[in-house]
Amino acid sequence: MNIRRNRRIAITGVGPLTSIGVGKKELWKSILQKRQGVSYEKFYLGKDYLGSAHIYKIKNLDIGKFGINKKILNEINVWRKGKKSSDLNFFLATIKLALDDSEYDVGNGSKTGVILTHEQPDGEQFFSDLIDKSFDFIKQKGDLSKKEYFELLNNTFSRDVYNQQTFMPLFQVAKVFGVHGYSLFINNACASGLYAMEIACQLIRSNLLNTVIVSAVDNSGLLRSIWMRENNLYSSDGRIRPFSLDRNGFVCGQGGAALILEDLEYAKRRGAYIYAEYVGGRFVLESWKVAFPNILENYYVGIIKEVLKENHILPKNIDLINAHGVATNLIDQYEAKAIRQVFGKTNCNVMVNALKPYIGHTLGASGLLEIAILLIGMKKGALVPTLNVDPIDTKLKLNVVTKLKKAHLKTILKLSCGFGGFDGAVILKKT
Repeated sequence: MNIRRNRRIAITGVGPLTSIGVGKKELWKSILQKRQGVSYEKFYLGKDYLGSAHIYKIKNLDIGKFGINKKILNEINVWRKGKKSSDLNFFLATIKLALDDSEYDVGNGSKTGVILTHEQPDGEQFFSDLIDKSFDFIKQKGDLSKKEYFELLNNTFSRDVYNQQTFMPLFQVAKVFGVHGYSLFINNACASGLYAMEIACQLIRSNLLNTVIVSAVDNSGLLRSIWMRENNLYSSDGRIRPFSLDRNGFVCGQGGAALILEDLEYAKRRGAYIYAEYVGGRFVLESWKVAFPNILENYYVGIIKEVLKENHILPKNIDLINAHGVATNLIDQYEAKAIRQVFGKTNCNVMVNALKPYIGHTLGASGLLEIAILLIGMKKGALVPTLNVDPIDTKLKLNVVTKLKKAHLKTILKLSCGFGGFDGAVILKKT
């Protein structure tokens, strides 16, 4: 792949989908009001009550109101035998919002690609349906041989199993929007969105594509919440407190975002509004523990230093660091230590914020969704504060932003510290 590193990448459209607002206008209004989209939800399997959990829930999303081609939606519905896919609808909604915002016309689609990220598309729904139907089979049929049980499940779920493959939502999204260029599906835990942006950047710089649509979504429910709770990662009272002395974990969030990335000169020629330039990113795989960072090595520090050095940016020129900010004791310490090691001597007062208290931890969608919020803030000339910080953990020695303020943010560093040790650091710059 012949990559032209001097080819600059513009972000021209944002499409956020959150529990506190659909689209940038609703979302920004909620941020100004310091809304937190968490609710306490009851979950059922059929009529049976399974349990309750705090969650940032998307409610009453109607994909039919987004102006998407109804004929193609019907074709997808026929293929899926009428079974709704919330995750696919999330992808479609975020992308339509971003395309409308960018005023980008896909055209013949040959120079446009799409990159989707999700940790497990329709995973929770499939598992719930499988348990529900299996129980009905056993209850209605009595004793079943393994062959009979297999045949019943296969007849019911063969299409669902096929739809579990990640190329299926990628195919369906591309079909809806007429995309025919180089396209991918990525699943690299919480850093997925950052990985997707970097790959989009490389595809544009290689001249394979002019434009890449990137969308990251997640639709967590009770199963994810139970797993997080069992591993002592979940907030017991539903409040996410990044860098607070009282932090006790996070809460899962539903939603996501899409961004439109284009060749900068191409975007200028078509008169597009440019939110910011994607400068570049650096990534590492710690390969240590699933849910905990490698505190013995300096992988996180390393990629922060690398992304700054590679793009000729001094630490003192970073205006804001948007941290992963999951509000667990260990990971907040890990992030704070890394920030201090890189910025302590030259920019010890660099501003830091974390956005999960507004929209929850959207897991594989978190990086991209939080970047969308940062971009909206840059356009508004405002710095989004971190909620629930008081009392702040002074031992972390971070300059955490706690009040909304006017700010001309020129250069932002976005960090992501994901499960499995998928770490990413990317830089956004106002053009």
